[in-house]
Amino acid sequence: WIDQIGAAADPFTDEPIFEVADAPVIDSVSPGYKLYPNGSAASLDASAGEALLGGAALPRPTTPLSCHPRPQGTGFDKQRKWRWIPLVQVRGEDGEVSGTLATLTVNGTPPLNGSLVASITAGDDDYAARPEVVDTVARLTRRMLRGVFLYEGGSQYYAYFEGEPIRVGAKVVNYGRQPAEGLTVEVAVKPAGGDALIERSFPVSVPAGGSQTVEATRDRGATAGNEYVVTARLLADDKVIDELAHPLNVWRPDPAPRFIRARDGDFYDGERKWYPHGVNYMPSSECGIEDGEYFEFWLDPQPYDPEVTERDLKRIAAMGLNMVSVFVYYRSIDSRNLLDLLMRCEKHGLKVNLSLRPGTPLDFQWPQMGEIITRYRLAEMDHLFVYDLAWEPAFGGYEARKRWDPQWAAWVTERYGSLENAERDWGVPIPRVDDAPTGPSDHQVSTDGEWRVMVAAYRRFLDDLLSKAHLRAAQKIKSVDPNHLLSFRMSIAGDPTVGPASMAYDFCGLAKSVDVMEPEGYGRIGDWNRVAPGWFTAAYARYAAPGRPIMWAEFGNSAWDQTRMTQDEGRLAAIAQFYRDFLTMALKSGANGTVCWFYPGGYRWNERSDFGIINPDGTLRDITKVLREFSGPMTAERTLPVGDVALHVDRDADARGLQGIWAAVGDEFLAAIADGTFPVLVGDGDQATSADEPVIAVGNRPYNGGNPPKYLNAEFSRLEVQDAEGRWVPIEQSGQQVTVGVGRPVRMRASVGNNGWARWVSTGEAGRVYLATTEGSSAPVRAPIAQDVPRLGDAQIAPFEVTLPGNEPVTLTFEMLADDRARFGEKLSVVLVPAK
Repeated sequence: WIDQIGAAADPFTDEPIFEVADAPVIDSVSPGYKLYPNGSAASLDASAGEALLGGAALPRPTTPLSCHPRPQGTGFDKQRKWRWIPLVQVRGEDGEVSGTLATLTVNGTPPLNGSLVASITAGDDDYAARPEVVDTVARLTRRMLRGVFLYEGGSQYYAYFEGEPIRVGAKVVNYGRQPAEGLTVEVAVKPAGGDALIERSFPVSVPAGGSQTVEATRDRGATAGNEYVVTARLLADDKVIDELAHPLNVWRPDPAPRFIRARDGDFYDGERKWYPHGVNYMPSSECGIEDGEYFEFWLDPQPYDPEVTERDLKRIAAMGLNMVSVFVYYRSIDSRNLLDLLMRCEKHGLKVNLSLRPGTPLDFQWPQMGEIITRYRLAEMDHLFVYDLAWEPAFGGYEARKRWDPQWAAWVTERYGSLENAERDWGVPIPRVDDAPTGPSDHQVSTDGEWRVMVAAYRRFLDDLLSKAHLRAAQKIKSVDPNHLLSFRMSIAGDPTVGPASMAYDFCGLAKSVDVMEPEGYGRIGDWNRVAPGWFTAAYARYAAPGRPIMWAEFGNSAWDQTRMTQDEGRLAAIAQFYRDFLTMALKSGANGTVCWFYPGGYRWNERSDFGIINPDGTLRDITKVLREFSGPMTAERTLPVGDVALHVDRDADARGLQGIWAAVGDEFLAAIADGTFPVLVGDGDQATSADEPVIAVGNRPYNGGNPPKYLNAEFSRLEVQDAEGRWVPIEQSGQQVTVGVGRPVRMRASVGNNGWARWVSTGEAGRVYLATTEGSSAPVRAPIAQDVPRLGDAQIAPFEVTLPGNEPVTLTFEMLADDRARFGEKLSVVLVPAK
């Protein structure tokens, strides 16, 4: 109450200091970003809260608001912090849920443990005084004071494998002041129109402030092909006073799966080309939440709700999108929520790009990533089409890159013979810190200068580091799943306008070991002039990684006005135009697909953003309309454009690398686009072979036998030695020892990848390629490749024999040899130890 308001002269000599109070964080109530205007309200549905409201009915307000959805109490053993109950839901003109009018939250963990929060969200000034509202509030308050609720109820998982035991249960809490006696909990699992799999009844008594849990298990499991519903009901005096229900999915493999393949620069679904037109998906229940764990680990037991996911995926498919990108953390593996999500995606015709987290191939989390694949039987799912093995990595500035200094020094010694040889070739000393070699400075990678050759060598080193790490990760993944493509979100890779000191991954280092090029479009936010360089990114991907499809892994922009704490309608219109420009660029540049960021509209607390492509109430934004408009052109079969303007590029010609290329040809590239022609990038090594490639070294230096050739490169996919027991032993690291038989030749075999530019030839005199030991070896080897190996191909070296010179250990170091021209590629040593 405020009374006796008056006016007087300011008695303060200085400006008073007022503390601005922060709005309390109460989910479904405050702050304001917890709510959104519901512009699609056509009817109210109180069925979800019927048992709690006892037939009370709320009128429809003129200006309904809604809180963002949260996971309900469905399921069992979900470790949720609350149970959220949509007492009265709002349905739009299409009959779909567009929000809520009344909700109740039953809090179950500190600091809110034992509290209840009811929320009726209407924007009408006089709504709370209407008799129906007063009556409903009174009924709800009495129900809250009684305090007895189902906290959760249902099955342990929302999805099961066929025949797997099904565990069900319920938890009852009593937040009232009196003990709750003579209650009954009923739990059932029933198929549509069939006999119940489980039907159990449990007597329950719960003391004031306490809880009780009941559970049962069906060992025989369920059969796929049926739709099941799990129900949990709480009864008092034979009257239902609370209830929960959720669907249960049962999975079995398709007997005739058809996996997406990548070849000749396109995706193929069987014999038909297929084009991703999709969105990065997180559920609508992620909006307006401050809990970082809840947000990030949304496939954990706590945040996931199949009802919200089903509603979201249905709307995504209705937009004309045909795929979603999602991520799963290893820590979420036991929740089984990924299986439910994947089954729902398949139901709606949505293919899936699945990111496996955490880690990157440079610090690969194995066997954890493999366990996700095997536990969920992902190798058998043909609507999953690619795994992402990293999330937006880059080498970064010098302080981040120096972690690779030991590998850099070892690479220089391996490829140049010694640091001194390298320094003579470069014409500058290798950078050092406390006399230890280190990488080039941020200034050196950002500015062309006398250090150009040294920086070119460093970029080749990073390429080799990346390629080998991704190869080893791919080999591990393929050992448990040979059916799916591999890639990752490449962040600023291929962006010609990003600062060179950021040291993005280069497509040249990824071409051999990933199946899909996945740049991101955040550097392209703006008008067409800002979007157009994305065409160059696609061209650089085709140049560096020919034959690999290009899928823009992320692009988008935020429409949130942080000052007014609401959506900015003007910005939404500008973003729609940005989407139109970006999708146009993707089509014209020959990219194979795009995946925007991200689905749900609403406030994302940790980023202070709203990247959503749809309003929280399910109504369309202009962005949605653009995506729907482009669904036809983006998914229609087409041929890759043929270049009619060729621009010569050379990454070694400028210390800035890709940014140096852009400085040299960017204006010509954009002018070609403006003229309506199709520019492509070409280099001297594109059509070269090991017999005729320009014999020059990295950095455009003359090849002298002691520096790495520019257009020839190789990495070992596999080197195996037959040991004394006759087993084939893989050489996992250089210098590995293998015990071999005495008195007979040692058998070896190998597979070596061509991660350079020139094709390896298998015939002729000069340039014929061999697997060979280094010069001066005590047991020389020259094992020929059986056939020509194209760029990004693999040479299979048939078993060959090595005769040891005696009974002492012998070290053999292997590399590739283009006869009479150059030695090249990774060196790999093995120590052969004769058995005693």
